[in-house]
Amino acid sequence: MNIASGRRWASSYKWALALLPIWACGGTVTPPGGGGGTAPGISTACQACSAAQCPSETSACNASPDCAKVRSCALACSPNDVTCQTNCFAGVSDVNAIQAASSLIACADINCENQCVGSVGVGGAGGIGAGGFSGSIGVGGSIGVGGSIGVSGSGSGLPDEVPLPADTTGFVGATSNPVGVQGGWYAYGDGIGSDGSTATGDCELAGHLVSACASILTPGFGMFPNTGGAMITSGTVEMITNLTGTTGCPTTSASCDYTSMWGAGIGIDLNNAGAGTTKLPYNATAHSVVGLAFDLDQVPLPGMRVEFPTPTTTDTAHVYLPGSAATNYVSPVVVGHNRILWSDLEQPSYVATPVPFDPTMLLSMQLHVPTSTTASATYTFTVKNLAAIVN
Repeated sequence: MNIASGRRWASSYKWALALLPIWACGGTVTPPGGGGGTAPGISTACQACSAAQCPSETSACNASPDCAKVRSCALACSPNDVTCQTNCFAGVSDVNAIQAASSLIACADINCENQCVGSVGVGGAGGIGAGGFSGSIGVGGSIGVGGSIGVSGSGSGLPDEVPLPADTTGFVGATSNPVGVQGGWYAYGDGIGSDGSTATGDCELAGHLVSACASILTPGFGMFPNTGGAMITSGTVEMITNLTGTTGCPTTSASCDYTSMWGAGIGIDLNNAGAGTTKLPYNATAHSVVGLAFDLDQVPLPGMRVEFPTPTTTDTAHVYLPGSAATNYVSPVVVGHNRILWSDLEQPSYVATPVPFDPTMLLSMQLHVPTSTTASATYTFTVKNLAAIVN
């Protein structure tokens, strides 16, 4: 039984205004009294290095009064005064300033590690906390986004999770995180092609009516609105029929059109520079990434397969702990925080010749709502707090 399709992962739609960046820098702020101190010498070195190594990011932050003010406020705090530093981010709202600071801090973390120790950085001991990405963030540093200032969500508080924030187009830039992930969020389904037309959907190309194929209600084609730093999607997955459209297709029948009627979902490429470029394999091993984590608000009624295709497994992607045929091979995702390790991936039992998962050739993560032979089903779910699990 083949329930995957090459077009299902190869779609490169950038329908996204995705996860709100974890670095806050909006509002009018000044160094708070009581908890603040003088900026350590390392902050001056960090500023000088970031200006030299990250000129475009520095220029963008300098052009945003809110970003520049928050940056100056945070660097004026003592390196261990988390209260002072956190207060600098209170009341933020300017998304452009948030993105400018996110890009600058991520670049500085990669290029100015020695100079910025004790100042600003990405990743670190805080992990994901009660209000989103939080804690003492940075390589030996202390400036972060804690609790209520972060992306809203339950979080995990685990120190081995590196946030993968997306910009306002839904794109995760390589300089936004220290593990080199780059790529956009997208929605996909068998009822629509890469040009946004139902005429080019896998399901329709196989001869099925548009009404018999999967449909995506949200997001619309060409966009993926951000609501509270979350990726929200909804739609309908069809009941599988045979190749002539007859319903009641038995699960054991070779005539069931599993190939063209596979469902819908959302995904994120892990090594795709965007702007019409081709997605490339991401080498998770080279970046010490051993899995991905995310928060889920509800499990779709048909279930969810969390899939990780590689160039040689586009039709037979490895799945996070796939169940049996009786459970439609869905993954055991839960409401709340989900941690998926590469060691938990395997190809479903319908794959005749399974191969080991290769984390050096990872194309994307896809949250696939599958079809079944018994009934169609609607789905709605939200994903947020995407992070890489590192060892």
